[in-house]
Amino acid sequence: MLISVSALYGFCLVVIVYQNFCRSNKRLRTGSRVKGRVIDVIDANTFVIVHRGQRYLVQLAGLKPPRRGLRWYDVASWALVGKLLGRKVVAVVERVGPTGFIIGRVNCGKRDISHEMISEGHGRAAKTSPIDFSLFKLEREARRQAVGIWKDGEATKASSDQKSRGYRGR
Repeated sequence: MLISVSALYGFCLVVIVYQNFCRSNKRLRTGSRVKGRVIDVIDANTFVIVHRGQRYLVQLAGLKPPRRGLRWYDVASWALVGKLLGRKVVAVVERVGPTGFIIGRVNCGKRDISHEMISEGHGRAAKTSPIDFSLFKLEREARRQAVGIWKDGEATKASSDQKSRGYRGR
């Protein structure tokens, strides 16, 4: 029986998330800081860090990456790999997801990664709570400069396709 690499990889991520949730994520609270080294980048806004031998799945707060299947999804994922893989980061917890992953602001040195990704056109500002209006300003500037997903109007084409198909964000 053959198991695909992506299925095995997905299973490993589930195990990591479960272990973190059962052990230490119960004590993580809003405002907690987790320092660690990025050992893996999953997609355009999710990665794994190691802190004191513990692995944490972290999702960038405030960033809505391109959807899978769009041309810019891979570009955004590789941009995050270039920014974070192997580097030390500090994740400030905004909330802990239902399966134990961290959703938070991530800084690499003095750089805010969500700010960089949005200003380079690798995603949109997310309309989640708490809303960071500076991210919307960066998105507007990236759109004006036509960088990343804003080149050739591809992001606006994708959203108009959703509207024409009756997509309601479910």
